[in-house]
Amino acid sequence: MRADTQAQRAQDAGAELRREVRLDGPVVVVADGARPDAEALALLAGRERWRLVEAGGVDAARRATSLRKASLIAVVTDDPRFAVEVTRAMCRSCDAPVIVVGDLDPMIRVRVLTDGADLALPTGLDQSAVGAQIMALLRRVSDTWEPTVRYLSAAELQVDLWARTCLLGGAELTLSPTEFRLLAYLMRHPHRALPRFRIVRTLWGSAGGPGDTNALRIQVSRLRNKITIAGRPTPLIRAVRGVGYEFTENVLEMGDDVSGAAARLTSLTMPRTVLDIARRLPRASQTAAAEFLTTTLVTSSACDAAAIFRRGGGLMHLVAERGNTARWRELMAGGVPLRSSFAQVHAFETSQPTQIADIVGGAHGYRETTRALAADGFHSCLFVPIFNGPTAWGGLGLASRSRRPLDPAVTTFGVAIAAMFSLVIRPASELAG
Repeated sequence: MRADTQAQRAQDAGAELRREVRLDGPVVVVADGARPDAEALALLAGRERWRLVEAGGVDAARRATSLRKASLIAVVTDDPRFAVEVTRAMCRSCDAPVIVVGDLDPMIRVRVLTDGADLALPTGLDQSAVGAQIMALLRRVSDTWEPTVRYLSAAELQVDLWARTCLLGGAELTLSPTEFRLLAYLMRHPHRALPRFRIVRTLWGSAGGPGDTNALRIQVSRLRNKITIAGRPTPLIRAVRGVGYEFTENVLEMGDDVSGAAARLTSLTMPRTVLDIARRLPRASQTAAAEFLTTTLVTSSACDAAAIFRRGGGLMHLVAERGNTARWRELMAGGVPLRSSFAQVHAFETSQPTQIADIVGGAHGYRETTRALAADGFHSCLFVPIFNGPTAWGGLGLASRSRRPLDPAVTTFGVAIAAMFSLVIRPASELAG
């Protein structure tokens, strides 16, 4: 009885230990063909509910890691040249841990470790042994990073929260520390009238007496003059009588870029990826094109779920989706009312992408978007309008379960996909003209 109890405790401890490893990004498996070791990794990923992306070589792996930061790279091969080439390339282009699994000469295993691999395992190991070593590695390198937003973009205004810089129309603005904090705070809560006392408390940590209110009015006036856009009828910051101040423009929030090497790589792989998708895009029907594009977004690891909607009769109608749950599909069945509590509707109305960096905790006000996505474990999402001429025909939605906000590469990719679909829905005669 005592032995049984100890065994059960050990089993429970092991299960608890496994639950501690939470991956924000996908596991990218780079294999030179179908292999048992790759299947074992797929089983481990399925058991731990990790997102798995399969890549057949260096180019495919680079595309996957440029669109979304990977949590683990697994190189599975018996070919020494393939092992060295892929390991070296992935260690240079991303900062995810890299493991190599295969029937390789001991000297090759030493070489891949020298080139930057974190673990080199021989083939044929018991699946539980492989899993235990991978879990131990992931616990050691587990990211202690807190989810953050780095970039804020609205109209011609771009703010880098980390570098504390602000660009207007591509030219850098000189802002005081207080002006920068004020602008960042207002942009993080767009289209909301923020009370003066709350802004004062954020800027100076005080309760907001008469002197603080006057100081705030001066800071707002100076900031408003600096970020004025010529020809714009509505100021970016407006006073709300009896309340405080509001940032009036739609704000796109983006997470931090991946490593500098990966960022440079993205500039090379993104055009190639987009051109390849455009070449293979079905044009026979809108549904076929929508199914192809949503599938491509998910299988390329840009997001965990994607959907394309069209507008009609005061509703949003689902055209195609990939990666969503049966519960979500049931919510979308029959159409969704065009209400402002949906972030997609805001994208329609403003003709601009709308991103939510924190679905549950963010102060975004899109209650029905939260209800539709939060229960399925999604943390961030992006909505891009799809145009047919000057009007929004519908929209593309991307959702991610990662705690990291979608970075600029994924945002750019989503906008490119939406633009591609707009070509499918436009009449051929219009395109020819």
